[in-house]
Amino acid sequence: PKWQRCHKNHIYFIRKITTTMPSPYLGAMWAAAVALLLPSSCLTSAADVTITQVNYTDTHDDTLLMGFVAKPDSLGDDEKRPGLVILPPWHGVGQYAQERMSSFAKEGNYVVLAADIFGNGALPETTEDRVAQVTIYRSNLDLTISRIESAIDVLKNDPQVDPTRIALIGYCFGGTIGLMYAMAGHDASAVIAFHGSISYFSDKELPSSPVVPKVLILSGGEDTQDSTQSV
Repeated sequence: PKWQRCHKNHIYFIRKITTTMPSPYLGAMWAAAVALLLPSSCLTSAADVTITQVNYTDTHDDTLLMGFVAKPDSLGDDEKRPGLVILPPWHGVGQYAQERMSSFAKEGNYVVLAADIFGNGALPETTEDRVAQVTIYRSNLDLTISRIESAIDVLKNDPQVDPTRIALIGYCFGGTIGLMYAMAGHDASAVIAFHGSISYFSDKELPSSPVVPKVLILSGGEDTQDSTQSV
């Protein structure tokens, strides 16, 4: 594909990952992916974490965003850790996104933000509501980029985060918008997408700017959905 020829030095693929892999292994893969692309200065598996809700605003449309930040309790006042932004699936910043956030803070000693994309902490409950929400962002690149940049800014403005070492990690819808962000030429240390699609650019010209982050795409080899087909 045209985007792979242009940016193949920055794109890494692991394609034959079964969609039936037990969740403990998927959790380990998350940690391995981040360790590969954004090593922490201090890795441990025994830290406790503190989770706080953070409210911030997207100036693109003045939407109130309600996310969560997890920090390892071992983090000193004068220390700076790499930052991770969790881009949640279409359920919003619910249990799954918060579990991933806590896991990375605990096992990797990162400062982690579970980002609110839909606004006002919305947690769509039905398939119809979820489809309606993700369609808005999958079809509006400017709005999607603004949501992600607003989340990144929360970490950049945190004195305990190294602003030069911030990565994005997304699953499903979150992986898709993370790839939209990277392929549109925006900056981050790494973008890791699980079950994410690149179909947004399938019928569009890529931006002239190069892909800046290191990118890891994890796509299930037996997955018949759009994510694998687009990859």
